[in-house]
Amino acid sequence: VLSLIKVLFIVIQNNAKLGKLFFPRTYKRPSLRSRTSWYLRLSVLLRAGIDLDKSLLLSSGQEEIEEWLQNATRQLQKGLTLDKALELESFPKRELSMIQLGQETGDLALVLEELAKSGQKEIDARGEIISALVYPTVVLIASLLAIVFLLAYMVPLFTDIFSRSDSELPALTRVIIKTSDHIEWVVVTPIMLLLALVSAFRLTWYKEDYREKLEISLLRIPLIGPLIIQEHLIQYSSQLALLLNAGMPLQEALSSSSKTFYFKSFCNAVAEQEVALKQGVLLSETLINSRFFPNSLIKLIAVGEESHQLIRMLVLYADEERKRRETKWKRWTAMLEPILLLSVGLIVGLVLLAMYMPIFQMSNQF
Repeated sequence: VLSLIKVLFIVIQNNAKLGKLFFPRTYKRPSLRSRTSWYLRLSVLLRAGIDLDKSLLLSSGQEEIEEWLQNATRQLQKGLTLDKALELESFPKRELSMIQLGQETGDLALVLEELAKSGQKEIDARGEIISALVYPTVVLIASLLAIVFLLAYMVPLFTDIFSRSDSELPALTRVIIKTSDHIEWVVVTPIMLLLALVSAFRLTWYKEDYREKLEISLLRIPLIGPLIIQEHLIQYSSQLALLLNAGMPLQEALSSSSKTFYFKSFCNAVAEQEVALKQGVLLSETLINSRFFPNSLIKLIAVGEESHQLIRMLVLYADEERKRRETKWKRWTAMLEPILLLSVGLIVGLVLLAMYMPIFQMSNQF
C-alpha cells in the first residue's frame, strides 16, 4: 500500500492534469520535468547572447508549457519581471527567489542552469524510486485481480455444486461463498474508502486549524514520519545550497526557503533559524534544539561554517540522503515482494481449501 501511494504521489506530482484534480492550489504549475527542461533551454539561449523576450519565444517546444509561456510573455510585455510573471503561473517560491536573484545580479543564465541541474537530480532520484516500486505495484494489482477473479467466477461454480448437496458446509466455505455473493461491495468499498480518505486529507490540509494536528499525526506514524522528515531535510539542504551558490546571503536564503516546505511545522523551524541569525547566532547552533535536524547535518554545517565550505557541506548531505532514500526504498521493495507473493498464495490457498473441503466431506460419505 505504501508503494502504491508513493507511486501515485510521484505520478500526480509530475502530471499537471492529475495535479490540478487532486491538489489544484499546489499543482497548477507545470511539472518538474517541464520546468527543468525549460530552464536548461532558456539558460543556453541567454548564454548565446539572445535577449530575454526572444529567448522566451524560442525556448518553447513542449505542449504543456506553451500556454503558461505565452501568459508569461504577455506579462513581460506589460512591464513585469520574469519572476513576477512566473509567479502568476504558480511556480515554486524557491525557484522564483532564485530567478529574482539572477535578474538582480545579472547572472540569470547561471541561475537557470543551476535550477536545471537541481531539477535533474530530483528527477533522477524520483525515477529510481519509481523503478524500485514498479514491480511490487504490478504484483499487488495482479494479485488483487486474481483474487477478484477467483471470488467472482470460480467460487460460484462450486456454489452450484454445493447447492445440490444437503450436507452442512464448513464455516470457512460459508465465509468465502458469502464474500463471493457480495463481491461488488468487496471491490467497491476499499475504492470508496480510499477516495474518501483522499478527499478528507485534501480538505483538512488546507484548513489551518486542522493542518497542524494532521502534520503531528503523520510525523508520529512509523516509517512514514521519518520518510517525511528525510524528504524535507533533502529539500532544505539542496535548496539552501542552491540559493547560497547563486549569491544570496544566508539570512535571505533562509527567509526564501521558509515558505517552500509542505509541512508548516518545518517552515516555522526554518523561520526560527532566520530570527536567530539576526541575533548573531551561528546556523549550526540554531539547529541544536530543533526536533527535525539530526546531529549529522548539524556537524556538517558546523564544519562548513568553520572552513567557509557551507555550500559544499550542504550539497554533500543532500546527495548522501538521496542515496540513503533510494537504498531504503529498494530494501523495502525487496522485502515487500516475497510478502506480497506469500500473502497472495495464502489467500488463494484458503479459497481453494474452502472450495475443496466440502468435496472431501461428500467423498467420505460415499
